[in-house]
Amino acid sequence: GGRAGPRAMGPSARRLASDLALDALVLAVAAAHVFLAPYAKVEESFNLQATHDVMYHGWDLASYDHHAFPGVVPRTFIGAIALAALAKPLHVALVFLRVLDSDESRGTKMGAQIAARLALATVTVAALGRMRRVLRSAFGEAVGVAFACVVASQFHLTFYASRTLPNTFALALTTLAAADWFEAHVERTSSSSSSSRDVNVSVDARDFRAVFLLTASFVIFRCDTVLLLAPVGAHMLRTRAFSLPQAVNWGARCVAACLAITVAVDTAMWAPPSETSDASGSSALWPGSEGIMWPEGRVFWFNTYENKSKEWGVAPFRWYFTNALPRSLGTWTPFVPFGAAAEPKTRPVFLVALCFVAAYSFLPHKELRFVFPALPLCDACAAVGVVEAYTRLGSRQKRVSKKRRDDGRRKGSKTSDVETKKKRREATEKRSRRFSSSRRRGGRRRGARGVRLGGVPELPGRRGVRGDARRRNTRASRKGNADARARRRRRRADGRQPFRRERFWPRRVRVLETGERRVRRDVVRRAALRRTARSGVRRHRDARGVRRDGVLGKTSRRLRRRRRFSVARAADDAGHLDAPQVAV
Repeated sequence: GGRAGPRAMGPSARRLASDLALDALVLAVAAAHVFLAPYAKVEESFNLQATHDVMYHGWDLASYDHHAFPGVVPRTFIGAIALAALAKPLHVALVFLRVLDSDESRGTKMGAQIAARLALATVTVAALGRMRRVLRSAFGEAVGVAFACVVASQFHLTFYASRTLPNTFALALTTLAAADWFEAHVERTSSSSSSSRDVNVSVDARDFRAVFLLTASFVIFRCDTVLLLAPVGAHMLRTRAFSLPQAVNWGARCVAACLAITVAVDTAMWAPPSETSDASGSSALWPGSEGIMWPEGRVFWFNTYENKSKEWGVAPFRWYFTNALPRSLGTWTPFVPFGAAAEPKTRPVFLVALCFVAAYSFLPHKELRFVFPALPLCDACAAVGVVEAYTRLGSRQKRVSKKRRDDGRRKGSKTSDVETKKKRREATEKRSRRFSSSRRRGGRRRGARGVRLGGVPELPGRRGVRGDARRRNTRASRKGNADARARRRRRRADGRQPFRRERFWPRRVRVLETGERRVRRDVVRRAALRRTARSGVRRHRDARGVRRDGVLGKTSRRLRRRRRFSVARAADDAGHLDAPQVAV
């Protein structure tokens, strides 16, 4: 009848909440960069202005800014059109929620620029989130969390995640492609080894998607990402994800499709308007702009064949390895090679990134944005390295602490034993003084078997109940309690005070008869054993200290070996009270 409490989150709900929280962390850092530095630099100007023109001018192509300011090389409009489709509703929503000011209230279109950059940052963070989920499924939850923390703590990747550079558009595609390729590779290696695996008749859809995304990135956005497709394609052929005919067939189809898209869109967008006289300038910059336009083909020709990019500065071959990547990765740089060395699954990722950066190093003009596709791959290796280092450090600290504890026990064992014995002796003396005062008052207590002990309670001890009482009485006697000794002697003579039976044979065994004489221990022991063997009955104590009578057998022999029994004359049970009594 009561109200049901809130339902506990299932594994899928907890995983979804964790994914959203980690992606929100990275997106919050990128958004902070957007609001702290909302303005743009010159490399971002074309895509940012093209996004503005698509959002505000629409199909009025004659009003577009690129006709008046075309730039050094042509760029594609595909990224700007996709970004405007995302930024327009986001801008309306943010203005409605009063997060951003409207264009009329500010007199500028800064709100639309911030909305466009937030939309691009969301796409980039979504691609990084896809890579993080692949790492989580391959290496565990800790690696996924570490990847998010590594990305969020870096400056360059989160700062440029919202910048309208062609490299940022390509970064989203290459990150998604790397995630698909690595996920398919991990599942392939987990199911069966590549050496004993035949060529697939049907290729994994993720491999198809990875090749298509990489092809789109270098055909449409950045022609230099073909240097990333080369090592990834070589690894696919090496692991037999593709056969060579399948790779050639699918690669040609992807190139043809991407070429058809970019040529169709950019030829229409870059065509000079007939009613203006700016067409001559445009044609002078890019011959054939009135016909077919493939922007990245022009960029590839400008940077590679003509090598005119060196007019903007050159750097040595080692610059990416010694300057750009260490500045971008920051303190996580040592964990990149460590993660690749510690985890074999990450070695293809590390080698692909290494080959891409090494191949790009041959181009004299170098900028950090050129190697953006390698940053998520390096962050993946760094995340694995961080978790592996933390695990090894934790296990090493446990081993060191355990060794220190063991060494301390070995070194201080003698001292600790002495201190323990001293404490036990002091506690025993304290109890003895208390028990002696109780006996002087004349109090009597009964033990577990109902035997009166003359005021000394029977407490469990190391040598048995009666042994503790006997030791306490002995210590009390040594302290000068002559009255207690006299009372014990009188009670033993009268038969009221039984002997305390200890675990081991005492050094001497007293045999009480008429006249109270003493004999040697071995003689009495052999005689008692002979009498017991003849009678076939033995009296002993079990593990709880209760006296038992049983026939000689395996149990009695084991008890005899452990010396946990006491011998008594068999004639006691027959009523021979005048026979000798053995106290052990």
